[in-house]
Amino acid sequence: KIFILKKGRITMELQYKRYQNYLGKNYSFLKEASRLPIMARLKYISILCGMDYATPYAYHILFYISRLDHSMDTAKITYRLTKSKREALIALFHDACTPVFSHVIDYVNGDFLRQESTEEKQEEIILSSKELQEYLKNEGISVYDLIDFKSHSIVDYKRPHLCADRISNTLCSGFNLGGNVDFETSKLVIDHLALFKNEEGKLEIGFSSSEAADAFLEINERINQITHSSVDHYMMLLLAKIVKHLLDHRYLTEMDLYTKEEIEVMMLIEEWSKVDETLRTFWYEFKHKKVFPEDIKLNVKDRIVRPIVLGKRYNGK
Repeated sequence: KIFILKKGRITMELQYKRYQNYLGKNYSFLKEASRLPIMARLKYISILCGMDYATPYAYHILFYISRLDHSMDTAKITYRLTKSKREALIALFHDACTPVFSHVIDYVNGDFLRQESTEEKQEEIILSSKELQEYLKNEGISVYDLIDFKSHSIVDYKRPHLCADRISNTLCSGFNLGGNVDFETSKLVIDHLALFKNEEGKLEIGFSSSEAADAFLEINERINQITHSSVDHYMMLLLAKIVKHLLDHRYLTEMDLYTKEEIEVMMLIEEWSKVDETLRTFWYEFKHKKVFPEDIKLNVKDRIVRPIVLGKRYNGK
């Protein structure tokens, strides 16, 4: 049984760093690729959709994990299982076009259930990066592999299947939001990952032990509870309202969402809040609200996972 860890912020961050090092730390090709401008920006995009900057009464966030951290973890998991540099790079770039505040922008677009509306910009953003296209050409990788990364089942796979992206995202969230992951738990999960041929005839990541699968499912359930809470719905909608206000009043363009860093947008909000009373009210609430309504229910994405364990689909213990 995994219990929510009552450890300090620094301790948990060190646990996460151990996990990152365990995945691998000497992959020069990943480091080189991560320095491209389109990827370097992700260091300043949070995996928690901007909630790191929200009122401390909404979440108990232990430390900051970026989209670049998540992308590197996803690439390392992929390389660990495939030993393919090409597949690892496709995994690394899978979130290259993530906008500021990530899935909050899906809320702006009204995409609560699938939370994939922002991926429609994938082709436009990738093709606009000359540095990325030059890099891919030198590596012998088609730019369309990045645009069509969802066709690579080890990197990305629709639920309830498991994939490197989903494993990384779940563990990252468990470390810094769910609080039910430490290094030993992450090691248990990673050590028992394996590739299986599934019912669709595709390669899928699964587990070689039910103990590891149960540990992962418990982490996933904790995150699912948080993302289905009234507090999370309220805060995500509130930040979406702020972003929509910025767009409607042309303080921000749609393309800015995909090219700026979150800190840049927050500085812009602070500046325009001085002259825009509505924006100032929204922003103050986002930063300081203490009491939340309990009746907000959205039909949001359900994080259901049914992994393969020893070659068979598993429903948990």
